Amino acid sequence: MGSHATKPPPSGKQIELDKSSLWGKLWLIGAGMAAAGLGGWFAMKGHDEGHAWSALLTAYFFAWALALGGLFFVIVQHLVRAQWSITVRRTAEHMSLGIPLVGLVGLLIAFGGSHSLYEWTHDEVPFETTDPAICGEEALAKAKAHQVEHGHGIEPGETVDHDGPLYKRSWVKGEPVSCFKLRPIEEDEMISAKRAYLNEGSFKSRAIAFYLLLSGLAIMFWRWSTAQDKLDPEKDREKILKISVRARYFAAPALIIFAMSLTFGAFDFLMSLDPHWFSTIFGVYIFAGSSLTMFSFMALILTLLRKSGHLEGVVTPEHFHDLGKFMFGFTVFWAYIGFSQYFLIWYADIPEETQWFAYRGHGQWLYVSLAVVFGRFVVPWFGLLRRGWKRNMNYLIFAAVFIIAMEYVDMFWLVQPAHAHHAAVAAMINLDFETAHAVSTHVHVGALDALALLGTFGLFLSAFGWSLANSKLIPINDPRIRDAINHENF
Repeated sequence: MGSHATKPPPSGKQIELDKSSLWGKLWLIGAGMAAAGLGGWFAMKGHDEGHAWSALLTAYFFAWALALGGLFFVIVQHLVRAQWSITVRRTAEHMSLGIPLVGLVGLLIAFGGSHSLYEWTHDEVPFETTDPAICGEEALAKAKAHQVEHGHGIEPGETVDHDGPLYKRSWVKGEPVSCFKLRPIEEDEMISAKRAYLNEGSFKSRAIAFYLLLSGLAIMFWRWSTAQDKLDPEKDREKILKISVRARYFAAPALIIFAMSLTFGAFDFLMSLDPHWFSTIFGVYIFAGSSLTMFSFMALILTLLRKSGHLEGVVTPEHFHDLGKFMFGFTVFWAYIGFSQYFLIWYADIPEETQWFAYRGHGQWLYVSLAVVFGRFVVPWFGLLRRGWKRNMNYLIFAAVFIIAMEYVDMFWLVQPAHAHHAAVAAMINLDFETAHAVSTHVHVGALDALALLGTFGLFLSAFGWSLANSKLIPINDPRIRDAINHENF
């Protein structure tokens, strides 16, 4: 290790971008994507408000996961005084700076799209009943005809699994037929019990609080880190050390703020899409996916920077090996949390809980569910097992892109089936059983989804690119930067 001390400090292209290069113009590319995507989304959203806001929520949490993952990495590295990660920490700081921009989409959803997304914002909510006096003769006749059609004319007392209007269920010919009707939200016991938390005023207030807190943390840590770059490592040594100590001191409360904001933000924006369903580890599920995607994005960006001639001798195969290990570890952690959530709900067999998985397990939604299982866990688990693969930059590009894409599929799986379920119920209330069956069994992906993703990811990319172009690629004056450059795995 003694020879390392004679190495000259990194400089030039190793740690700086040419602002006229494609990397230097990345923020302009992102801004163009954001303008085109969100502009097109606004122009088209009137054609299908429900789908438009669901598409935007999906894209928002995809980009939000990248930005939040970056902030988590920065906070934890300061908290534990990690040495190996100093050379890659700046990339996470670039990512975290996406929070102020991407968070604006969250505020747009909270203030403009909540009524289209969340049934708890309505005065009336649907309920299922078999009471003929409530359903009426026409509703019962149409419901029964639809069930007979999909039950293939079964005889009384014989059961058969078939695609019902909402999800697969067994029906005995001759038993009462159910229908859906609307009732005042106060008569829904489960939603009424949550009204102190699930109301538009507190939802919007929390959205603002999460945005301000997380944006403040991201900007604070970014400014401290980049401020060190402008100081003289010899003359301003005490100032540099003071900034490092300050960041480490604030990391502990910052981690608490981050954990609470992420957890309750996930409850508010995603879990409340079905207000009858709940999971105490849902926030951990979102965190696991966010962290996995963050490590993948870092590996992708650092690999591309290395291939562009930057970070040579600064970010080494040792660092890529560590990023690969974290990608593998969080793949397992995500699977553990996801399976634990599913297993406990399956074992308890409570209708309000199992329905959440039920309408994700029939028709084409079953294929999306299987894609999440295999794409989020099985493929990455086998793909990141070998040590050599984690140290291979070309291979990591493929693995990282695949995992990042599966993050979007995961967010799609969390958001879109709920929208389809609510649309199916609304169609059944209007006695349109064929439409209900179609929307509940078919996956619909269109221009609104693509535009929302393009625009929201463009916001993240513009913030990331601006930070990338206006700061060093590594925190060059961090007191332990030389040790980080010389990091080795044993």
